[in-house]
Amino acid sequence: MEVPGSCLAAVERALDVIARKTPDINAFAFLDPERARREAESGAHASGELACTPVGVKDVIDVAGMPTRAGSEVLPSRPADHDATVITRLRQAGAVVIGKTHTQEFAYGVVTPQVANPRAPGHIAGGSSGGSAAAVAAGMVPLAIGTDTAGSVRIPAALCGVVGLKPRSRQVPLDGVVPLAPSFDSCGPIAASVHEVRRAFEVMAARPLPMDDGSAAGLRLGVPSSTTLGAMDDTVCDVFDYAVERLTDQLGFEFHPVEMTPFEEWIPPRAVVQMTEALAVHEDAGWWPDRRDQYGEEVAENLERGRRFSAIEFLRAERTLNHLVAELGEVVGSVDALVLPTTPIPAPTRAEVNATEPGSPRRPVVNALTRLCAPANIADLAALSVPAGTTGDGRPIGLQFVAPDEVVVLRLGRMWESPV
Repeated sequence: MEVPGSCLAAVERALDVIARKTPDINAFAFLDPERARREAESGAHASGELACTPVGVKDVIDVAGMPTRAGSEVLPSRPADHDATVITRLRQAGAVVIGKTHTQEFAYGVVTPQVANPRAPGHIAGGSSGGSAAAVAAGMVPLAIGTDTAGSVRIPAALCGVVGLKPRSRQVPLDGVVPLAPSFDSCGPIAASVHEVRRAFEVMAARPLPMDDGSAAGLRLGVPSSTTLGAMDDTVCDVFDYAVERLTDQLGFEFHPVEMTPFEEWIPPRAVVQMTEALAVHEDAGWWPDRRDQYGEEVAENLERGRRFSAIEFLRAERTLNHLVAELGEVVGSVDALVLPTTPIPAPTRAEVNATEPGSPRRPVVNALTRLCAPANIADLAALSVPAGTTGDGRPIGLQFVAPDEVVVLRLGRMWESPV
């Protein structure tokens, strides 16, 4: 992730692209160009694994001196006093924080309505890390940080045609990060290539990864059946079929068809647990219901739904998820990784998901976009989304690798990206 020239030149280039493209993309919620310039000029960021790398940070992560609003009117606009640990690590590695990227309110959704998709004008960027993915896809910054509770790094990465990693939940510290559902939350990088994502993850996790020998020998890929995957857009199906053929016939991976409970069946119990945990977060923080009138309607509706679940419903949902996680664990344990589409549909139009009349497609879109991503959060697996193709009108389609460890998904992603 090296940027030629001085740190200041790298920062100025990033700020110039942001200024030119913000009217169309609107990826950033807050910028601090003067501080970025001062840091670049100081020389403190001229060395390290991410030396002179401009970074966008999702606006649920504390950056000292910048407000953390989580895309909401609920939180005050005062600057954070301290960097989250993940930001401290990025700075120590030489990264320069440019600003905070837009998120859907409290990271609770898959649209990020403020942000436009740089690769598919008129369509959503995805969410909730939509500003981070859009900033990378638009060339504003080479690296952005997001959070992922049910696909919030991978969904926008897929829809915007970039690379996004969801690490296992505690690989990257979550202190200084506004939680959504703590049992499922994780923090990961978004960049234009697997190499850049890998380097950022090593810094964020303070974990050097072993060298990748680039060999597919003996690696077994599990490919879920169409019944397991559920309904998918025709073009997504075509791209996925091509990806499986390329992985096996051209790259030499072993193909293993796998069957398990359809991913659709994870949705109801996951909703119960996620909504209940989110409600607890907001009540414990003193935000809900005291500031009810400051919430957007989608988050408020989800919190209201969380209040209606009984203890028995929560326990039943947990029991169901535990069964599904055990089944998924057995399947993943029988292969080296699963390969599946990141999302079963390409990016919908912004007009479609922003509709407010009765019968609005927002909820079906949320369920569709999270269906193939959320199980990795619930089972605490590593997952990587890489670009795999496009629709006829140019909308990106993502391919997802899921495995028990980040090393495996990054190795598979690198081979997919650079089969040499």
